[in-house]
This record gives sequence, structure tokens and C-alpha cells, in this order.
Amino acid sequence: MPKTTFITLVIVLTLIVLSGGFWFFFIYQTPAESVRNIKTEIIDRLPFGGGFGGSSGENKETSKEETQGGETKINENSNKGGTTFTPSKIRMLSQIPVAGFGVMEATSTKMARYIERASGNVYEIGVDEETARRRLTNTTIPRIREAFFTQNGAGVIIRYLKDDNKTIETYSASIPTQGQTPNESGELKVVFLPQNISSLAVSPDGKKIFYIVEFNEGTLGFVSNTLNESKQQIFNSPLTEWIASWPQEKTIFLTTKPSGGVSGYSFSLNTTTKVFEKILGGVGLTSLVSPNGKLMLFSSSGETGIALSIYDIKNKTTVALNARTLPEKCVWTADSAKIYCAVPTNTVLSKLPDTWYQGKFFFSDRIWLINPADGSGSIIADLKDETGKNIDAINLSADKKGNNLFFVNKIDQSLWSVKLGE
Repeated sequence: MPKTTFITLVIVLTLIVLSGGFWFFFIYQTPAESVRNIKTEIIDRLPFGGGFGGSSGENKETSKEETQGGETKINENSNKGGTTFTPSKIRMLSQIPVAGFGVMEATSTKMARYIERASGNVYEIGVDEETARRRLTNTTIPRIREAFFTQNGAGVIIRYLKDDNKTIETYSASIPTQGQTPNESGELKVVFLPQNISSLAVSPDGKKIFYIVEFNEGTLGFVSNTLNESKQQIFNSPLTEWIASWPQEKTIFLTTKPSGGVSGYSFSLNTTTKVFEKILGGVGLTSLVSPNGKLMLFSSSGETGIALSIYDIKNKTTVALNARTLPEKCVWTADSAKIYCAVPTNTVLSKLPDTWYQGKFFFSDRIWLINPADGSGSIIADLKDETGKNIDAINLSADKKGNNLFFVNKIDQSLWSVKLGE
């Protein structure tokens, strides 16, 4: 046998013996748990870790949840932070991004209507029963930014940017519903409103609107029906940055657009007398008034983040709440007796609410039920725990009987409902 072949054979045999010894002493006799730890350590040291944000452990927990028919089945043993609550019936109504939604209360089967952000098509879907969704319109309106449903879902106000990315276009439309089968859809009948409406609110009965437009370095406010008929000016101001809401029939509330570290103010505007009255002021102020017009949920911002409180407008008293969130993530019930809020589990000390408005980060929320009488609150749903995904809930809405809560996930603009009870 040639000398080189002999040396090569010896080297190969030596490597085989060494490998076998390593396997016997370091792998075969290593407990299974230790092997798992070694594998985990190796994965964690890879450049991109074991998953997005190093959350592979969370993914294993949420894998116990099964989703069928758009409805999430909950792991009932879930319980974080020592807080006990009954898992809720949470349902995704639309995975496709929506620009707005409304609930039809007067129908025998309660329906939710929504408009797709990308196409502008209007759909409806059953709330209490898993009825198939139905497309109501076939009018394509791309890149919708905002939509308000009016007249118990019979109409919708649509807002979008024109191609110049500067001009805000707004129009009111009637939704065709008569004589259609589930496979048929109609065209929207539209009436254009003035361009560059900066803020818009719908009256409690859904029959009127209030909107603000800039005029001569100031703003004017008008009330009209949803088709912009019988228009009447009831407001003017040298300020241009306003957020309008219309919770009570005869009173519109106007709040200066908030910014952390800057004082803001909230006012009431009587639609009949046109009396404009200051209600409250505060740093980074943002607010949400109760349907009866007596209480104001408001937040202010400071070095420790945001603080949420309830202000009694008549008695001028304030009740501080334990929940830390923004009023934009809350809703009053129709009788003003309860508040539902999406309260973040992740907190930041960065400039609020500016950074959240700008989309620089998203919250991950739990749903709280708050008693405005004494400020007490309880958690009724942990959205991430029960769905397996982060949800930053906005545009909350509750039906009149308080059986269902609706919201949009700010992260992906999907539409959800939560069954609250009968």
C-alpha cells in the first residue's frame, strides 16, 4: 500500500473515533432539557434571532388559539398581571382596511356597514350572527382617508385627497339598498361638499352635519343636512386647527388640535343661540364628551406620559382615572353610564399624542370598562391575548343596547367587534 494512502486512511479512522466519542460523552449522555437549551442559545445568537422582535415565546403561547370563520376561539386559561376577566367573543369583521363604519340599529338583524379604504366599495355584515358579507356598491373611489356613516347607515360622507396631495375632497352619498340580491350592487349617488373641509362631525340622529372650512386666515363653521342643504353659518374663529364632535343634539364641542407640551382648550357651541363657551384647558388636551353633554373624558400629557380624567362640566369637578390612554381610544355608552376604553399595555414617555398621531409607534391594547361615577375600572378583554396579534384600537363605537363594541385596528385598519353581553 502506498505511504500516502496509508496516512490518509489513518486520519479518516482517527476522525471517526473522535466524532463517536464526542457524541457519546457530550450528546448521548446530555439530558433532553440541556439539549433544548443548547439549541435555543444557538438560535438566539443568530444575526436575526428566532423571530420578529425576539417574540418566539409569545408565538408559542398564542398558537393555542384557533381561528375559524373569522372568529377567534380563546384560550380560557389566559390571565395576565393577576387580573381576572372572562374571555370575550372577538370577531374580525373585515381584514381588508376600512375607512369608516357604522351600525344599523333599526334592522331586525343588526348589521355593520363599512367602506373599503382602497376601493371605496360599501359592504355590510351581520353583527349578532355570522352572516355572509354583502357588497352594496360598485363605485370605485380609490385612496379614501375617512368616512362617516349617516342616517342609520343609509348614507355615507367620504373624504379623500385629490391627485395633487393637497386638496381635500368631501362628498355625501346615498347607499342603494332596495331590490338587490346578495350578488348585486349599485352606484353611489353623490353630492359634493366644499373642498378642504378641515373638520367634520355628524349629529347624534345622523341627519345633519357640522363642518369647518378656512376663510380669510380664519375658519367658518356651518350646519346643514347631509346633502349640504339648508346651510347655516354658526361659528367663526381666527384659529384654524379645530377638532369637532357632536354628541348632543343642540351642542357641538370644539377642541384645539392637541400637541404634547402645548396648552389646548375645549369649548361648547350651542347650535341655536351660537353661544361659544370655554369648558376646559390643559397641556396636550384632547377630549370626548358624554352623549348627555354633562361629562367630559379628557387627557393631558406631561413628563410621565398621559393622564386620563373625567370632568363634570356643570359642577366643575374632576375625577382622575387609573387607566392611561387617549379619549380617541374610548367611547361612551348611549346612556352616558359607562365608558369603554382601549388602554395600552405598552407605555412610552415620548411626546404624546404627537408621536402616536404621526404613526411613529403603535399601542397594544386591553379593553377597559370604566364607571364614570367613581372612576373605577376593570379589564374585560386583553386583545393580544385573545387574538394573538397586537391591536391598537381606534374609532370605538358601542351599539345602543350595549351588547357589542366595535373598533378599527390602527395598525392595519381592520374592523373588529367584541360581544359584551345581552
